[in-house]
Amino acid sequence: MRTLPVLYATHGRAGEPDDHLEDVKAGRISEIGRRIIEHVTVKGESQTRRMRAELGITSKEGRTQYDRALDEVQRLMYVARVKAVGEGREEYNYTYDLFARRYPEVLKAAEPIGSADARARILTRAVELAGALTARQLAKLLDWGDEPLRRAMERLEAEGSVVRRPHGREAILVLARYADAA
Repeated sequence: MRTLPVLYATHGRAGEPDDHLEDVKAGRISEIGRRIIEHVTVKGESQTRRMRAELGITSKEGRTQYDRALDEVQRLMYVARVKAVGEGREEYNYTYDLFARRYPEVLKAAEPIGSADARARILTRAVELAGALTARQLAKLLDWGDEPLRRAMERLEAEGSVVRRPHGREAILVLARYADAA
């Protein structure tokens, strides 16, 4: 939970009700994702089945798109899974709410953290936990896009926190204090 404000700060948002519109325009959130956010904004805490029905998503293809959209709005921390109810596959149901409504203390704690600082802290922690990571592994793990990842890596290298070491066809990123062992 201590890391959650830092993770939220990587997105560089203020927690305003219309924050998601920029991500929709940029193509990071699909139309169904936008509809999910707006549904939960208006209706409050919502269970999967009820939300799908109220959004008019009934086909198998629609359910697949809905699941994908739900993943994207959770990954971007607009919506959070807050409950799971039921027994067995047929009765199991998740409940979702707006991340900002459910965790206002996280948004407050994230306010003073700039997105560049947050990315540097998360990247450092990822390398610390893994021991060493390639840029490709970091890109897949963090899903920030090429430019923000490149800037975070360059920042940490300039600060002397991490170094790149040759490793096969790719370089690996390691913490500077362990660079001689890599």
